[in-house]
Amino acid sequence: MCITSVSTARKTAVRVSAAPPSRTTRVRWRLASCACARGSVSPPSTIASLTGSATSGSKPCGPWIQAVTGDTVRDLQLYLNPHAEHLLDWFHVAMRLTVLQQTAKGLPEQTRDEEQDYPLREPVVRELERLKWFLWHGNVYKALQVVQSVEMDLDAAVATSGHGTARKLLKAVEEFHTYIANNQGFIPNYGERYRAGERISTGFVESTVNQVISKRFCKKQQMAWTPRGAHLLLQIRTRVLNGDWETTFREWYPGFRAAPQPMAA
Repeated sequence: MCITSVSTARKTAVRVSAAPPSRTTRVRWRLASCACARGSVSPPSTIASLTGSATSGSKPCGPWIQAVTGDTVRDLQLYLNPHAEHLLDWFHVAMRLTVLQQTAKGLPEQTRDEEQDYPLREPVVRELERLKWFLWHGNVYKALQVVQSVEMDLDAAVATSGHGTARKLLKAVEEFHTYIANNQGFIPNYGERYRAGERISTGFVESTVNQVISKRFCKKQQMAWTPRGAHLLLQIRTRVLNGDWETTFREWYPGFRAAPQPMAA
């Protein structure tokens, strides 16, 4: 089972230019490069079909692949693991909802339109709780309706009062709306999976990354990793976990021990 958090950006080609690429673009280049390095993606036509940006004669892998964002990155992971189960990580969903809920606490209790005052903070906080409940149970249809209702309330508050927190929250809710709409096919019934003992989040992996890898990149560490060294180490570790390390080593050093022969039945 593969649990992935996927990007929500729109499908836009990013061509390599003289300007230095952004950090996100470099990460996506590395994703395609790693896929080629382990042989998962090889022909240029495959890259072109996945990214929609590779031109004829372009090489199949390397940092000079024309990267794309959003839908085509999602297509790449589905291509590499077609039989895996791809889910939106609940940790990321809950984290975004927590930010929205904390911001909503800073809204004014009431806002006024041309005719009367009406409550704002309490209804928005209540709707965000409903939104979290619907997403936890995989009811994306209802969740999108709630998001749209919150957007309408905040839009009216911004138009009448111009409150800074309402404007900030409105922008965040609109981004979350896009996030859920673009990834609704990857949102399961988290509550049902949790009760069945199935994985709903990869938070433990991110915690390991923060505690181990980030510490090794710290400049105060005497034996700090370089980005290149960490990348090479992860490539070797991937081959070890896939059971390909001995075969790869034998390709580098033909005189290495002979491959074990299967026992006769």
